[in-house]
Amino acid sequence: MEKFPHLNFIQKVVGKPRFHGSGNPHPTTEHNKENRPQHYGYLSSRTGDLKARWDLEISERSSDLPQLDKNIIPIFLQINPSIITHDFELKSLGIEIISQEEDGFIIGASVDALHSLNDKIEKFLKGQHGGGQIAELWQIIEGKQWKPQHILSEHLLSIWNHIDDSEMIKVEIGIAFDKPLRREPDRTKKGGERNYQKYLEEARDRDEKLDARMEEFENFIRIYGEVTSSLIDLEDSFSCSVEISGKGLKDLVLNYPFVFEVSEQDVIRVEDGIQVDEETLELEILPPDKNAPEIGIIDSGIMEGHKYLAQAIDSSKSKSYVEGDPSTADYVANGGHGTRVAGAVLYPNGVPPTGMPYTLPCFVRNLRILNRNNELKHQFPAQLMKEIVEENDDCKVFNLSINSDSPFRLKHMSVWAATLD
Repeated sequence: MEKFPHLNFIQKVVGKPRFHGSGNPHPTTEHNKENRPQHYGYLSSRTGDLKARWDLEISERSSDLPQLDKNIIPIFLQINPSIITHDFELKSLGIEIISQEEDGFIIGASVDALHSLNDKIEKFLKGQHGGGQIAELWQIIEGKQWKPQHILSEHLLSIWNHIDDSEMIKVEIGIAFDKPLRREPDRTKKGGERNYQKYLEEARDRDEKLDARMEEFENFIRIYGEVTSSLIDLEDSFSCSVEISGKGLKDLVLNYPFVFEVSEQDVIRVEDGIQVDEETLELEILPPDKNAPEIGIIDSGIMEGHKYLAQAIDSSKSKSYVEGDPSTADYVANGGHGTRVAGAVLYPNGVPPTGMPYTLPCFVRNLRILNRNNELKHQFPAQLMKEIVEENDDCKVFNLSINSDSPFRLKHMSVWAATLD
């Protein structure tokens, strides 16, 4: 399993799916090969039940609820984990991967009413080309009882059975969009212009499909509540914050095929600083070299006049992202928080002893996001991070040393963190 599915790899390979063998066949896979009729019967029975239940769900769905595509069926399956690599995909089975879980379990969505999967299962039974790797498909989990456990945050899962249908809940939602775009071709190479035009067509097609999924998702949410932020495109997914009724949340988690994560909105603040006795050192401080890098300090503000920091800060570039408060000062008690972070960046080994001049290693940019109570009140931190990066595009490195009060996420990094990544 990819520990953080939203991290970009150095190279992303795009092409037909490949099932990578581990060298030593797994006993479960070998058992499936040796017992084709039994494995065929198990899988075809599960896909048959899955389709029948979905068709019934669609036919009985009230007309006042968001409409779902009968050909896009949520599916939870287990693949031999030894064949899952960073470029693993299931498109030959007509399945879009929504999320990779532990031990080879995969949340997916069949985009052709299970037709391709059933075709491969049939070929596996007959020993025909194209069906051999079905032996690596170990399980298809029946029902929908698995979805809350794998999609909800720990807190939301703990209250899942007690959520009232009429209760309005604020959550952050992640929606998968597995349509990777290859690297932009070099137009100066032979055939480069032709490849570039093809690339532009692919990019337009991807954008159209992304817009369609975003519109479909917004239409779903609109029945039950509202999207309260912009939709943040993370290349393999998009995320946003919503306010939704308990009934809508249940429908989204149990029935919407492309959702992979629902979590409570982050609450972000920092505690007071620690009072430290500071010696008054007669240290000669030299400004950074004019070509030195600049580090954006996304924090509580900075005490820009501090004698150890002043020469590294261009106040004309400082900015407050706190609504209604243009001040870029650091109001955290006992010496500030952003101020100390800036100091740690400029003096990684501590303040040197007197005797030799100290040249600051870089510039720092003051980007304040916490209010006077040390809290981030922005409704969707991921949207704010995107805004900061776009408005400070000449700053290539950012330091964010504050976090939320939500538990550490082992499966997916938060939308906030993924945006920064």
